[in-house]
Amino acid sequence: MRKRDIKKIFYFNEKENKRFKKNVLKSNLSGSSYLRSLITNYQPKDAPSGTILLPIIAELKSVGKTVNEIARTANRFDFINTRYCNRVIERIDVMSDKIREKLITTK
Repeated sequence: MRKRDIKKIFYFNEKENKRFKKNVLKSNLSGSSYLRSLITNYQPKDAPSGTILLPIIAELKSVGKTVNEIARTANRFDFINTRYCNRVIERIDVMSDKIREKLITTK
C-alpha cells in the first residue's frame, strides 16, 4: 500500500512550468519530492557538484573500512574496543552534520 495516497493536480502556465522544471533539475529531486520539501519548510539546494561530494565520499569510504575492521576484529577475537568504536561514531556524526549542511538548508 502507498504511503501517500492523496492525489493533487497542479496547473502551471508555460513560464511557471519552465521555472519548476529548472528548479527540480537543479535540486536533483523528483517533482513530488521537490514540492514536499517546500511544504515542509525546507528549501532544497542545487544538486551538489562533484567537487563537494568527493571529500564526503572519501571520508565515507574511510569510515566504512574502519567499521569493517572493527567487525572483523570483533568476530576474530570476540572483543570490541569501545573507545575506538566511540571515536568512529563521533566521525560518523560529524560527517552527517557536514552532509546535512551542504545538501539541505532551512528557510
